[in-house]
This record gives sequence, structure tokens and C-alpha cells, in this order.
Amino acid sequence: MVKHVLIYSVVAVGIIACQQQTQEELRQMEAKKVIGSHKTIRRSLSDVQLNTVAFCPSQRSANCAEQLNDLQHQLNDLNPVPVPRTTTDRPVSTVEATRLYKKFVAEHTGEPILTIFQQLYPRILLNKYGVLSSTDYGLIVYFLRELVESGSYDFDTQAKAFEAIQPHTPTQQFRQLIFSRPQHTHVCISHHTSCYPKLP
Repeated sequence: MVKHVLIYSVVAVGIIACQQQTQEELRQMEAKKVIGSHKTIRRSLSDVQLNTVAFCPSQRSANCAEQLNDLQHQLNDLNPVPVPRTTTDRPVSTVEATRLYKKFVAEHTGEPILTIFQQLYPRILLNKYGVLSSTDYGLIVYFLRELVESGSYDFDTQAKAFEAIQPHTPTQQFRQLIFSRPQHTHVCISHHTSCYPKLP
């Protein structure tokens, strides 16, 4: 009997110690920005490769990877524009999401976090807030320009946006948008055959 009580006591102490250690590890990871305050980075903020040229001279350095990780977690924690779980479950209207987007851009001009924000959030507004399927071609152009100028590697969304605006955009303006970042355009065309539609 004493033996069983002793075994149960050791197991109980072990379980409590494990739970405390797990909670402490989570707190440490959160403090180091390994995870966000919700214990994860939302998939929509992590499923696209990010261009770090704007703040990292050498994209392969450990310091660059750490800075990128910190910026992604910072964005995750700030949650500047609520990210819908689905295209029909929008926490705010498209108009409000656009207002929040533009406010964040104005408040963080020149900061490294803005480069990451401009690569991630236009695709969320275009895809999850339905801007891409709307007839607001000016807004589609606005978010497309944000993606292109930030050097976004989300070529699928860019191709869809170019396709959506082409019939509604003057030829000169369309060409100007495509070639606004020649180096980026070259990368896009060489890695993604349907990146840009045929020029008029």
C-alpha cells in the first residue's frame, strides 16, 4: 500500500513538473517571438516565401532569418488587419479592412515591418476580402502595386490581379505597372510562366 502511494506521488509530481515546464517553455518561446501570443503564426502569414532584400543585405545570414522571424511574429501579434478564416467569415468589412491597411502603411512608413506587411496583407485583402473578385479595379490596382513594389513572391495572386485589371486599365498604365520593377518582373517571368498576361 505504501509502495502504491509512493508511486502515485512520484507520478503526480512528475505530471505537475511537466505541465509547469511546458507552460514555462511556452512563455519563453513567446518572449523570444518564436510563437505569437496565440501560440502560432497564422498560415496566411507564413505560407508565402518573403523577400527580405529591403532590410537584409545577405538573405542567407542567420541574422536575416532571425529578423524576418521577429517581424513575422510582430505582425502576427499586432494583427493590423483581421485575417478571415474563410472568404465568407470576414471579421470586418472590406472597406474597414482597406482603411486599416492604409492606416498601418501610413503609421509604419520606412520601417522594416512595412516591407513584410506589404507582401502579406494585400494578398489577404485581394483573396480573402474579395477585392480580386470585385469590380473595384482601382482597389485591385492599389493592392497589386503594393505587392509588386514590395517585391512579393506571390506570383499567383499577382497574375490573377493583372488578368482582372487588364481589360479595364489603359495600355500605358498597364505596361507601367508591369515594368515598375524590372528586376522583379524578370524573376517572376523566369520562375512562373503565367506570371504576367500577354502585353497588349
